[in-house]
Amino acid sequence: MKLLIIVGASFFEKEIKGILDSADISVYSQTNIMGHSDNKNEDLLENWFAVSNEYQKSVMFFSFTGSAKAQKVLERTEEYNATIDSKSRLRAFILSVENHI
Repeated sequence: MKLLIIVGASFFEKEIKGILDSADISVYSQTNIMGHSDNKNEDLLENWFAVSNEYQKSVMFFSFTGSAKAQKVLERTEEYNATIDSKSRLRAFILSVENHI
């Protein structure tokens, strides 16, 4: 079992849901979050939110799922990021779940 996490600016909410749907992930949780950047890092590729203001309204999705579906989401996220003309990108992570009850 894997913990899949996708984070992006709130205006990506519809696209993230589409990515999850395309990977056959129909059960997930969603929460609104506020991203923070102190703008000390001038390299926008390393900047999580890649915006000039200090706070960014963001959204986080997470799901407990199998490895193959989680990997599909990472692939679809990478494909999506390659198609957009924005400094703000989607971030996706897969974490191993060691135990659960």
